[in-house]
Order: sequence, then C-alpha cells, then structure tokens
Amino acid sequence: MTERSSIRVGNIDGFLARAALPGGKAEMITSAMVTADDSRFYLWLNALEPILLAPAGIAGDGLTRFLALIHADNEAEIFTDYHPTVTGRAVGNITAGEQVAVAQVRDITRYEIPDVNVRPGDKAVCVIKSGWRFGLFFDFTGKIKDSDHLWSLLGELSNILHLRRDLQALQDAADLESRPYVMTEGKTDEMHIAAARKRVAPALDLGFYTPDDHMRGNDRLLQACEFMAYGGRPNDNKIIAVFDSDVEKVVRKLRSMNSNSARFQSWGNNVFSLILPTPQHRPPDAGICIEDLYIDADLAKSDDQGRRLYFEDELERRPAADGNGPIYVTRSTNQPIPRHRQLARARAERTVNEAGEQVAISKGRFAELVRDGRGQFSEMDFSGFTELFDIIEEIIDIH
Repeated sequence: MTERSSIRVGNIDGFLARAALPGGKAEMITSAMVTADDSRFYLWLNALEPILLAPAGIAGDGLTRFLALIHADNEAEIFTDYHPTVTGRAVGNITAGEQVAVAQVRDITRYEIPDVNVRPGDKAVCVIKSGWRFGLFFDFTGKIKDSDHLWSLLGELSNILHLRRDLQALQDAADLESRPYVMTEGKTDEMHIAAARKRVAPALDLGFYTPDDHMRGNDRLLQACEFMAYGGRPNDNKIIAVFDSDVEKVVRKLRSMNSNSARFQSWGNNVFSLILPTPQHRPPDAGICIEDLYIDADLAKSDDQGRRLYFEDELERRPAADGNGPIYVTRSTNQPIPRHRQLARARAERTVNEAGEQVAISKGRFAELVRDGRGQFSEMDFSGFTELFDIIEEIIDIH
C-alpha cells in the first residue's frame, strides 16, 4: 500500500547551474533526469532532503524510492513504500502471472506509481531504483500535464537505469576477457566472424560478446561503445565494435567521429568501432550486413533437407489462407539477376513453394551450418572477411 505524507513548502523553481555574483547572470536548471553516476545526483538529492523529506518525518537513509508532488498551492504530497508498475517490451514469451526477470523486458516506456493523482501544473521529484542503480527526476517547470505525462517521463529514466544494468553486465564480461574483445549487433554476426577467423586469420586470438535478445541491434551497440568509453571502468584490452553498413544514420554518426584512420573509429578508453568493409563482389555503395561478405553462391547453399536462404527477387508475396499475414512463394524469373541481391526478410516458416512446403532456413540456422561446416557448408569462401580482419589487426597493433 502506498504511504502518503503531506507538508507545506516554499517555492521551488530549480537549481543554480553555477555560482552567480550579485547582479550577475544566474542560470537555472528547472528539470532533469540523472543517474547516480552523475555527481549532481547527490548534490541535488542532499539539497532536496531537508526541504521535502525531513519536514514529513521521512528518513532519507532508509529510502530506495519516493515521489514528491508539489501542487500550485504549495502543498507537497510525499509518496513512499509503493510498488511501481513498469511497462516495456517483452523479450520472448511471458505467461500472465509469472515472475519477470530484468532481462525479459526492454524499451521501458512507462513507470506508474499506484494511488497517485497528478494534477495539471504539478511540480515533481522522484527517485527510482533499478537493481542497485538509482536515478533522480525533477521537473519544477509546472508543465506536467497529468498522470500519464509523468509516468511516461519516469519511464524514460527507468529505461536509462535498466539499460545501464545491461551495459554494466557487458563491462563486467569484458573485464574478464584478456583477449581483444569483439562486440557485434547480433549473435549470428559473432558466429560468422568466429567461423571466418579459423579459415582466414587463425593466428588472431579474439574474444566475443554474444548479445542477448534485449542487447541486439545497432542502437544498443552504439550505447555500449559510449558507456564503455565514457562511463565504464578503464579497459586494459581492446574493445572492438563491428557495425553493419546498412543503416545510414549509424554510418553517418560513425564516419563523423574524429579519428586518425578512415577504416575505424577511436572512442577513447581502448574502445574502437568499425563499419563492415564492402567486399569486391558487392557494389562500393551497397549497405551490407554480415551475410553479404559471402558470395551469392554460398548464400544459396542448401541444408540436408534442401532448404536454404532466399533472395528478394526469388519470392512472390501472396495472401495466406490462415490469416496470419502473407506467405512468400518461390518463383522463377526471366529478369536479370541484380548485382547486389538482397536476402529476403521473410520468416523461414512463411517461405514456401507452390505446394505449400517450407523451403527456407533462417539466418540463424544458416549461421549454425556455417559454424559447424555441415554438408555443403564445409566449403565456404571466406575471402570477403579478409579486410575485416586486417582492420581488427590494425586496431590491435595500436599502442
């Protein structure tokens, strides 16, 4: 049950950003959200405790979370001992009523505190705890619209804390690795690079981070670079992030960074990144992912059941009788084969022949077959990975 206390307070408009002399310009911070990694967290919280908590008889030392709402009439309601409801995106299947682990939720959008009524124009202060991490939110502008508005703002801070827990776990894993540590956007990327290394650069000893579902993608990899360069501990070994080149905004961001090399980026603190180099069998301006380092003939190899990856130009989209979205039917075409064929994005189980039989494998299954060297996949052309390993070796040689 949410505990509520009520006190009267004076006007609180914000915090001075820096000291100001009489008659001088004063810059005020009226809203912010920070984590305990920011030194201002303690500065601001220590200033707020005697104003909001002590007058209500609440000891700050024993709190892990609280919400203070300051109404227009300067009445302040202090809420403690509550169990918030967090809304995010599920990773995998979650059954109603089951206990949810931190790793099963990502992209938090809402942090709701029960039995609280937010009035339009309220000022708010809130401390959030996620694992052993704390965050502070305040807004003294009087622009909070209603409860939904505040819960979404607190959701942003909760998501930051949630992500930092994952990033700290990544930092901890890197600290245990003595070899150059390679991070990728997805787990199949690591599988392909590891398989190619055995054939192309067997003397190159690398450690790999295999991302969980909630840590996949280019956004998460960028956040990992930023955290390990600026917010993590000193890195004794090289951390190397490998990005696909098929997302233009990511490529622009990386290429805009100041670096002594055109082939990679240096973030500081032994953190580096690189964009997958385009192999000779792809157009120079093609945005590529890891599978594009293989030649098309290898991408079209089949497993022992005759199933394989398909290209976009090989499939025809059709409505499905089961009502579960479209199916993709294999077709023959007289059109010229594109120089850079795009792998189909259709799910393997929705890719069929005219008889309705599934004929495709997933990218994950393709990666497993390459890694294990099964059947036709025992002979793969890994030459498209050569420049990638050249860049990694160049980074490793930096002193």
